[in-house]
Amino acid sequence: MSPAQRWLPDSIPLRIGRDALVSKPFRPEELEEALQPLLGAATAPAPRTLSAAGLSLDRGLFALTGEDGSATLTPTEFRLLEYLMERPGMVVSAEELLEKVWGFLPHTGSRDIVRTHMRNLRSKIRRATAGREAVRTLPRRGYRFVA
Repeated sequence: MSPAQRWLPDSIPLRIGRDALVSKPFRPEELEEALQPLLGAATAPAPRTLSAAGLSLDRGLFALTGEDGSATLTPTEFRLLEYLMERPGMVVSAEELLEKVWGFLPHTGSRDIVRTHMRNLRSKIRRATAGREAVRTLPRRGYRFVA
């Protein structure tokens, strides 16, 4: 037995607090079978294109396409529109957007950041849709993607 093998445990828990173990020696099929529940949700890729309300958002190209044209979005504009499009009809507060899109800690960040990016995003949406508004502002409540 080599010195490295002396320090290796005979079984490795898959997750702390879980009693599923993979005992050595193991076959690759056993390991794959044990890991499948953990990897099941992660293996399904998100659809490349998100479509709603006459808009199509291409996740690979950061491109927005509408019935009247297209626009290239900045990464932040893309994440902002993607977040709203994934929640059609729901009111999303500026605080939630600061946390989920920008990664700010709760109750930090400025609402002005959201307003500025929303203004730029709306301009690009209007160009792609011949002036139609796809994001509505609800004063003192937040924003809503109109599906």
